[in-house]
Amino acid sequence: MVAGKMWRWASVGALLLILGQGGVARAAAPPNANLQDWIDGRDDLSRATRARWKKAIRLRFGGAAMNEDIPERPEIGVAKAILASAVFMDAPEKKAVDAAWEGWRGALGYVPPPIAVHYQLLTLQGRQPRGRPIDLAFKFPEYYNEEIAPELVAYWEQALEDGKIPDDALLETQEALQATRVKMRPLLLDKLRLMARLERDRQVAGPARKAEIQRDTEELEAELVRSFSKVTRRAAVVDP
Repeated sequence: MVAGKMWRWASVGALLLILGQGGVARAAAPPNANLQDWIDGRDDLSRATRARWKKAIRLRFGGAAMNEDIPERPEIGVAKAILASAVFMDAPEKKAVDAAWEGWRGALGYVPPPIAVHYQLLTLQGRQPRGRPIDLAFKFPEYYNEEIAPELVAYWEQALEDGKIPDDALLETQEALQATRVKMRPLLLDKLRLMARLERDRQVAGPARKAEIQRDTEELEAELVRSFSKVTRRAAVVDP
């Protein structure tokens, strides 16, 4: 199951930017910053290094480098996530920017953002999967990775609700979504156990720790609502 191992190799750290949790991305620019301003706001890069990154981005993305990162343009968030991990991995600027551009282009072509990011990280690591990113999205249940499954499910559900899935991909998306939900049952149970443990810890914690537990609990509750609302705890039993 080489492909499955390849999926697990790519760190979920790059997805944290999409999830709004910080992670590898250290940037002072506002969340909706364009790619150029986002690089400018990174405090972990020297001025000269930022200048090299900005030049590479400008040459590859052209005018799109100035597009704001807004919900209507998820491709910008995809590019940022790839660039953030590329910086963390100390990847060459041109190679990293090319990967970000491919992820950006994939997201424009209906590749789910978590898949677009993951695919390009594997490519940066010299482990490019066979097939196109969109093909891997449809085959995700076969190469299931619990690190990105929740965000992929959340994306698919919202895209289906908003009617953003092309007609020729609708059936495959629905089938992949349903199969992924089944795969997520053990993860759901893990999340529920964690919720119970947090509640036990909260009851005996001091004020400072109690506040931390409250924040962790709220984040976990939000994730359960966002990604697990249609994941059943056990297989459904249907009367013959």
